[in-house]
Amino acid sequence: MPDPSQAIRNTVEVNIISVLKMTQLILPEMVKKQRGLIINVSSGGCVAPLPSLAVYGATKSFVDYFSRCISHEYEVEGIKAVCIMPYFVSSNLTLNAKPNFWLRSAKDYVRNVLAVTTTSTRWSHGCWQHDVHGWMGRNLPHKVYATSIGLVLQRIKNKQM
Repeated sequence: MPDPSQAIRNTVEVNIISVLKMTQLILPEMVKKQRGLIINVSSGGCVAPLPSLAVYGATKSFVDYFSRCISHEYEVEGIKAVCIMPYFVSSNLTLNAKPNFWLRSAKDYVRNVLAVTTTSTRWSHGCWQHDVHGWMGRNLPHKVYATSIGLVLQRIKNKQM
C-alpha cells in the first residue's frame, strides 16, 4: 500500500508544481512577444466533491483558479490561459476503455479541445458531452452526482485489480 503522505506530495507535484514551473518557464517569452495561449488541464473532478478524491479535486481546482488568474492578469499582454476540465477520456488512466458516447477517444477529445481553445474565454470541459457532465455536477443533488461518478470510478478500479 502506498504511503499516503507520499501520494499527497506526488499529486501536488504533478498537478500544481508542474503547472507553476511551466508557466514560469514560458510566460516571459509570451510577454516579450505580446501574445500566447496557455492550455492547462484540470479535471471534471474539481466541479463537485467526489468520494476519495479530495486531494486530487483540490489540486485540480487550483489549476482552474490559477488559469483564470493568469488569463486575467496577462490579458493586456495578449496572453490567454484556458483551463480544460475533462471527465473520462480513453487513456491509460481509464485502462484504454473503448470510447463511447460519454467516454471520448483521446484523438477525438484533443480535436475538440483545440477547437474550443480559440473560442473559450477561460475554461471548457473540452466537448459537449463533458459539458453535460459538468452541468450535472453543478446542478444535480450532490449525492446523486457523486454516486454516479463513484460507480464509474469503481468500474475502472475493478478492472485494474
